[in-house]
Amino acid sequence: MRNKLLTETIFITLSLAAFLIFLTSSNKNAIDAQVLIHVESAHLELNKDQVEKDLKVLDGVSSAKISVEVGIISMEIDNDSFNKHSVEKVLSKWGYDSDENWDIEVIASSEF
Repeated sequence: MRNKLLTETIFITLSLAAFLIFLTSSNKNAIDAQVLIHVESAHLELNKDQVEKDLKVLDGVSSAKISVEVGIISMEIDNDSFNKHSVEKVLSKWGYDSDENWDIEVIASSEF
């Protein structure tokens, strides 16, 4: 009787732990918007790779790509954890002037 209770308790505990791990891992990259930033800079191509790396590290940013030809930074973000001021700090660190109005597009999702 004692072994059965211990076995069931361990099984339930492991099941709950696995369920919680699943929930936290599935909510990490909830991309729900795309931000387009028009940037004016003569040296955009020189620092492109480093700026993309700096932007990807920020909370709420899952990807960042710079189009040198048209001067646009495109980022896929989680709107709940995205912080505009942290992006502005990265851009000013590298000497980029951006428009005050950023284009934000909501990405359609089939998740409820």
